[in-house]
Amino acid sequence: MPTSRNSTCYYGSSSKAKQPPPNDLNTKEHPIGLASCLGPRVAKRHDPDDLLTSHLFATLKKFNLEIEDVLDGYLRSIHLWIPIIHPISLKEQVSSLQSRPSAELACLLLHMLLITPSFPSASGQHHETILPSLYEDCKSSFLLLQTYSRRHLKTVQSGLLLAIYEQGRGLMSDAYATLAICASLGYIANLHQSPRSVTAADEERLRVWWAVCFLDRLDFYANGKSERALLVHDFHIGRALPREDEEWSSRHDCGDTPLPLLSFPVDGSQSYGLFASEIQALYALQSVMQLTRNASVQPETLLGHEFWKLDMLAQRKIRETLTRSWKRLDDQYTMVALIELHEKRLTCAGGEEIPFFAKEASVAALESAINIAQDLLHMEKAAGILELDRMPLTIVILYNRVGCTAVLLGKHHGRDTEDLLRVVIQRLSEKIARRWDVANHIASQLREALPQSQDTCIA
Repeated sequence: MPTSRNSTCYYGSSSKAKQPPPNDLNTKEHPIGLASCLGPRVAKRHDPDDLLTSHLFATLKKFNLEIEDVLDGYLRSIHLWIPIIHPISLKEQVSSLQSRPSAELACLLLHMLLITPSFPSASGQHHETILPSLYEDCKSSFLLLQTYSRRHLKTVQSGLLLAIYEQGRGLMSDAYATLAICASLGYIANLHQSPRSVTAADEERLRVWWAVCFLDRLDFYANGKSERALLVHDFHIGRALPREDEEWSSRHDCGDTPLPLLSFPVDGSQSYGLFASEIQALYALQSVMQLTRNASVQPETLLGHEFWKLDMLAQRKIRETLTRSWKRLDDQYTMVALIELHEKRLTCAGGEEIPFFAKEASVAALESAINIAQDLLHMEKAAGILELDRMPLTIVILYNRVGCTAVLLGKHHGRDTEDLLRVVIQRLSEKIARRWDVANHIASQLREALPQSQDTCIA
């Protein structure tokens, strides 16, 4: 290993320049261990800066990584589907981190290291023995910033990355608690207020707040419990959305072009970037969940105008989708919304009070959805939806819903869906679980629905 990589760095003022990093950060005996350092050491404001920055570099040295490796790995993975950190500003800030320690920036980089799937030059144990300790360190650093930098944007950004990691590990209660903190910090920092200008920095704040709303809805959907309360309620028509992602990511000054606005149905006269399109699709899914997750919903409600309106919009969006790549996450959310809508009608009150024509319409809609999903499974290599680096957490939700739909149609409506179910289980356990651990748990649940008389092992 070249001696120039991650050589020992010194932090703080010139009076500290000759002092080595603290002994309790020695990576030979305890490579992570930040939690044990959070005590009297952080009594002064500058101590968190030195502590977290020193710890970041010690951790990078253990992994044989440079900060640039972390940035590049993050920007080619998580940033592609939830762009909430401005790349140019981040790189500029990182360039001076050694001379100007920053607890907020160091904490964010630790969380980026935690959530990024792989690094070509990293130690092989990155996602094995070290990851649990790194997770504990990230939780400790996030807790520290809640005390010292609760209004700082990077504190909320760190929390959002932590919540994504927890959702991906199936730690739903922890993810919900982390998101609740992010929502509270967002209100404290006034992130919920519409931006007065359209600079890249102002839009970054807007994107972070939308990410809180976005992950809150995903957590609500994945949780499946009607008693789980939404954390953020100002998800309404007319709010400003992020602009086109590449335009925002590649410059500081985005000009005077107005931001698009949230609309439902989607306003065809507006131009939406990928993140804005995802938010639009999540709004549609939320509209569906207002029907399906209502504990007191009556069968007649699922036969009314609102149901058919949502069904029409979802099916129209899916027909448009057939002509383009399934890499777009908003198309996948639309599929999930359609499945959620019709599954609820078939299972409400056992389906006994639903007229035959409505049952058949819902069965047909679900069959169409899983047929499209089956085509998606066959072209996954061409579409690149299961590439390790680019795989979004939301792909877990899509495959889970497709698997559950296959079980429903096979068990209660006489459709032959066993082969599809086996393929879904295989993708979850062999491919998706390499990125998101929660996929293994979902695959195990779906495997229980396979016929017991046959070999249920997925090779």
